[in-house]
Amino acid sequence: MKDEANVTRAGRIKADIRDVDRDASGRRKIPKGIRTGGADWNRIHALIAEAALDHLADAGYTAFSIEAVAAASGVNKRTIYRHYDTKLDLALTAIRQMPTWAGWTDIEGSPKDRIRHAASLGTHVRRHIVGITATCLTHVDNTPELMDTLRHQVLIPREKAITSFLTEGKKAGWARPAVTAWQVLALIVGMDVSVQLGSNPLAQPRKWTSLSTDALWQLIAMDPSGDGSCATKPAPRSTPKATATG
Repeated sequence: MKDEANVTRAGRIKADIRDVDRDASGRRKIPKGIRTGGADWNRIHALIAEAALDHLADAGYTAFSIEAVAAASGVNKRTIYRHYDTKLDLALTAIRQMPTWAGWTDIEGSPKDRIRHAASLGTHVRRHIVGITATCLTHVDNTPELMDTLRHQVLIPREKAITSFLTEGKKAGWARPAVTAWQVLALIVGMDVSVQLGSNPLAQPRKWTSLSTDALWQLIAMDPSGDGSCATKPAPRSTPKATATG
């Protein structure tokens, strides 16, 4: 009886290992001899995700396919499935490749110069937000994971980055007290949409950096004619002294 129990227990352990190591079809997720976590693995993992982001932004989730990502990345389908179990897994990872803007204004210079630096960093990635947002909204009912990932991995962190920058500016006196992170986000997305619609000269990288910087500074700055380097902190409100009554 003891031997039979040991055999049964060993069988359960083997089955558990099998379930973890293989997908629903029984195919081994990571073939024997394939080393994960190394430099080459990480490089291919990132390469696939970057190609997936471009494809998802351009084609949308309905037309999103492993075949297209394989063609764009130069990585064969079998290898892609070793890194990402499903089409949805790959799409979610693609969305997570979008920058959160954290640290984009962390340079030496005037506030306007720091905005210009952030705008220049966003020049080559701005097209993603329009296509990604559109497909997330399209599939919000049948594939809510897309919008959840966009919101929590991209939009909320971007809002926090902008809020931090604005809070600093309000304390220093160069940012308008009433301006909000969502106003800034709305302006940026509006400019991104205009680029996707073929608006010129925003479609040109150098013009984009210059014009977007000016538009953002007009929205944010207490004194749009300056660059914020000579801002004075707002004077604290004085409390009227109580007068004695006799």
